[in-house]
Amino acid sequence: MLVAAARDGVREVELSGNLDFSTVERARRELLDLIPGTPVLALNAAGLSFCDAAGLRLLLQLHDQAKACGCRIVVCAASPAVDWLLRLTDLAMIFDYPPAAPSVCDDLPRTQETHRTPTWTSDS
Repeated sequence: MLVAAARDGVREVELSGNLDFSTVERARRELLDLIPGTPVLALNAAGLSFCDAAGLRLLLQLHDQAKACGCRIVVCAASPAVDWLLRLTDLAMIFDYPPAAPSVCDDLPRTQETHRTPTWTSDS
């Protein structure tokens, strides 16, 4: 997971690896900590190679927690697997996916002021 510093109220998180039963608890802890005080949490899921029902449930929990805190979660980009899952389950719209133009994702920093934490994989 790569987390960019908040810019204009938007914090981007780049997700990579697998978001599944074996990785979801760690992801939950890390992502829930980002919600308080963040007006918009932008998830870049282009690097997720796999997302199962546990990962989808986490995205829904994040959405609910964010809404309760006055935060908005958007999916700025998605891998083919995540794109398919969001569309199949009819959940794309609650994450403003795909982003409409203009989008809060348009001006996100890509390489500045970031720190790296380990990728969630079942081997970790």
